[in-house]
Amino acid sequence: SSISEPGTGVSRAFVFNTTLGGPLFSVEASTTQHDRHLIVTSDGNIYSRVWGTNLSQQILKSTGLSLADGKTHQLVFTMGSNGGTKIYVDGALVVSGSRTGSDFNWGTYHRIGGSADANVGASSPQSFNGTIDSYRSWDTELSSAQVTGFSPLPNPVHAYEFNSDTTDTGTSPASLSLYSGI
Repeated sequence: SSISEPGTGVSRAFVFNTTLGGPLFSVEASTTQHDRHLIVTSDGNIYSRVWGTNLSQQILKSTGLSLADGKTHQLVFTMGSNGGTKIYVDGALVVSGSRTGSDFNWGTYHRIGGSADANVGASSPQSFNGTIDSYRSWDTELSSAQVTGFSPLPNPVHAYEFNSDTTDTGTSPASLSLYSGI
């Protein structure tokens, strides 16, 4: 189904595990129009790209992570005027940037487990190799205090739990296991 996401004031969280890496996410309007990529690189780091007009796009890549270790991890991406772009892994801030929003405001699809950027600077395959247990998104920028530590994240606008019956649980993600120190 179609999801129209604001260009700023957004957050998303993934619970996943992999030994090979690959794309977790992008916002898309078509296969040639895409943005807000999140990719676990083959060396176990995070790659992100947020598009901007006039060559103002921002590419972030973490260093020193080992996310392709076959263990379960939680990644949280936030973007907005309170902190710019931030990526947290297992409750710790791992990379940040200054973009407070994306100029790509016509994307209507959340592509989970794929990204057209997967082979652009990230050395990863076109599809995620591993398991994505859940995806949650908010139309607000979560604060550092909400993301770090062991408190459950607030109820999301959209929540997907991936099993034999993958469905959007809307604003009632009771079946999702929230972050508790994985």
